[in-house]
Amino acid sequence: MTAAAYDEIVTSHQLLEESIEQQKALEIRLKSSIDELEKRLTELASYLVEKEKVDHRLALIADLEKLFAGKRFVEFVAVSRLKYISIEASKRLTEISNGNYGLEADDEGKFIIRDYKNGGAARDASTLSGGETFLASLSLALALSAEIQLKGRAPLEFFFLDEGFGSLHEDALEVVMNSIERLHNDRLKVGIISHVESIKNRMPVKLLITPGEAGVGGSRVRIEK
Repeated sequence: MTAAAYDEIVTSHQLLEESIEQQKALEIRLKSSIDELEKRLTELASYLVEKEKVDHRLALIADLEKLFAGKRFVEFVAVSRLKYISIEASKRLTEISNGNYGLEADDEGKFIIRDYKNGGAARDASTLSGGETFLASLSLALALSAEIQLKGRAPLEFFFLDEGFGSLHEDALEVVMNSIERLHNDRLKVGIISHVESIKNRMPVKLLITPGEAGVGGSRVRIEK
């Protein structure tokens, strides 16, 4: 090998070693940058978690501000209680309608009927017949009275149902009367105001009122057991 060839190889070797040292220095700098970025990403992830918590709190505060504006809070509480009462009313309606209907209250406080004869489809309460409307109203009255008795300081043990029975067919009337009679197990007595003879015959205690006659006397009241 000539001296010139040897010197060329040595020079090339030195250049390669310098390049390797430069690459090692670059690797060290890149690794340091990567470590710094990973640290910042970890901090950012922590900040994002805190941001989600703060955003959630701000959303709750915004909802509360809306609720307390005007009568919205009262309406919110009323709808919440109404939904609870409708759940209890639905149980009674399903029972006295032989499983045909259920009852719900939407977010606006509007009653919705579930028609289980039609796969549980929702229907407006105004589409019910007179007898069906009476059953739904009776279910709500019973559920509401139970709620009042549960929350009230003094027990509520008695309330009146005024008519409505005349619109029921015989089978529905039988189911309703059986349901009312079972209410005595709940320590609740129901007074019924009615001219339907079949209902009067089923009442264990009747308060009979005879209208007054001109020139004879006023109305008369007597108890019949």
